[in-house]
Amino acid sequence: MAFQIKVRRDSAADWISANSTLGAGEFGLETDTEKLKIGDGSTAWNDLQYITGDDATALTLIVQGSSYGYTTGGTSNPAGSINSTQSLTQILQFSFTSDGNATDIGDINPAVPLGRVASSSQTSSTHGYQSGGLYHPPTTLGTNNIQKWSFSSPYDGSDIGDLTVPVFRPYGSSSPTDGYSSGGRGGSPLSAQNVHDKFPFASDGNASDVGDLTVAKYTAGGNSSDVASYIAGGTNGSLYNVIEKIPFASGGTATDVGDLLSTHTDGGNANTTEYGYVVGGSNGGYTEANLNVIQRFSYSSDGNSTDYADLANGVHSNAGCSSTSHGYSTGGTSSPAATPPGAAINVIQKFPFSTASNATDVGDLTSILTHHSGNQN
Repeated sequence: MAFQIKVRRDSAADWISANSTLGAGEFGLETDTEKLKIGDGSTAWNDLQYITGDDATALTLIVQGSSYGYTTGGTSNPAGSINSTQSLTQILQFSFTSDGNATDIGDINPAVPLGRVASSSQTSSTHGYQSGGLYHPPTTLGTNNIQKWSFSSPYDGSDIGDLTVPVFRPYGSSSPTDGYSSGGRGGSPLSAQNVHDKFPFASDGNASDVGDLTVAKYTAGGNSSDVASYIAGGTNGSLYNVIEKIPFASGGTATDVGDLLSTHTDGGNANTTEYGYVVGGSNGGYTEANLNVIQRFSYSSDGNSTDYADLANGVHSNAGCSSTSHGYSTGGTSSPAATPPGAAINVIQKFPFSTASNATDVGDLTSILTHHSGNQN
């Protein structure tokens, strides 16, 4: 007797809309994307990870999007100050498939109308995350909140857990299964942190401390390879040029694997599966020639970064994200020599991964924006 095995199947949109829970070991197929998930009996569809036999392919779902880039939170204070009383809750979306302006699609946590400034960002295949940061009012101290919002409508998010210590200006990275928030400034008394927190994407909950940086610091850059978190630069009063990494599998103390071109802080970040990019930022001097540099370093060989290309508009305190073909920088604070001098801007810039070419201005955010976070899908 011949047996026929059928897999549950539907379009990607219908799976997301139904958000059903597959049984333990049960398969679910998206008929239009040919992507597959396996249930565990308790996790709803939108929170399950796609199945793949290739770690690099799985990572691409996280660090390189095919549809949209996002910015969350931040401040629209014209002076670009982190201490602005204007913390934002907005989620802005812009297209990767056609250049153009961003639109406001939701709020990171409408139940708690307090924005976030200087948070770290993490990305799963279905959700964006924002962890730590400042909010005003009622306090300028760091928060320990982990917030999560959906890449499908409705986009509004919620508070789903806590970091191990309240921090602002941490730096984020992502594996296919977990989000990481590293370093930052916080605690009591207020000081730089060396913590490397990890929280799961499959279920909501608090983070656990799984490692340490080589030195306590904040405002560094966070990048993600297929096997490790990378943390580049940063400051704790002194500026650093170190590129360090912590493996996803084992955690532990970071190792120093290379150097940036100079000491560096306050830049954005972009990723491919082969390279990490540090986009804009400052070495303590805020000239245009300093703020417009795009650096690149290898994941396969480690080592020092190289000067890859230049931004169209030099910025610090910008946010980065990545499509499958381009790196993006959004907003940020410009050079004091710019017009207007030292002010937040609304520019969306992109540069190609295929050739070392300079970035171009491809659109605008809904307003000037700085100290925000970036995601992709």
